Amino acid sequence: EAVQYFTQAIECNSNDHVFFSNRSGSYCNLGQYQKALEDAEKCINLNQNFARGYQRKGTALFYLGNLEDAVATYKQGLQIDPNNAALKNDLKAA
Repeated sequence: EAVQYFTQAIECNSNDHVFFSNRSGSYCNLGQYQKALEDAEKCINLNQNFARGYQRKGTALFYLGNLEDAVATYKQGLQIDPNNAALKNDLKAA
């Protein structure tokens, strides 16, 4: 249901990076990691300074089995927000 609502929000404003971030998280919760990755990349393209976008991308990569890129993505996010606990925890897990 969340995917549907975030899709509607994106249709209203396709330049809001948070909508793509949230839909990415929703896709991850459904196990649709490729779609989650695509939305995370769109989020980052819209706002390269939004650390959560890197967490979303890293998580999708992690679950797709691409650990090397997941680690690199988490590190990119930590360059933006060095104190981000979620990014630190996800980096350790990867």
